Amino acid sequence: MNEIETCEDEYMMYYQSQLEEQERESLKEAALVSFLSGKNLSKKDLELLLEVYDEIASEAIQTREKISVKLKEFQ
Repeated sequence: MNEIETCEDEYMMYYQSQLEEQERESLKEAALVSFLSGKNLSKKDLELLLEVYDEIASEAIQTREKISVKLKEFQ
């Protein structure tokens, strides 16, 4: 394989991974909308929904830690 083919292959792998990530995010959003609108969810939807809430919880913990550090600066 020459250098151009290698670069093309790397780009295609990167592009494919980006598409897969966008699709996964769209599925998470759809699961959240379904849940909030009271629809029955499949097992896969529930798993995606847990991922959404895990991400939210992780961000909340990180934000809380930052606030705690700032608060300690005042003491």
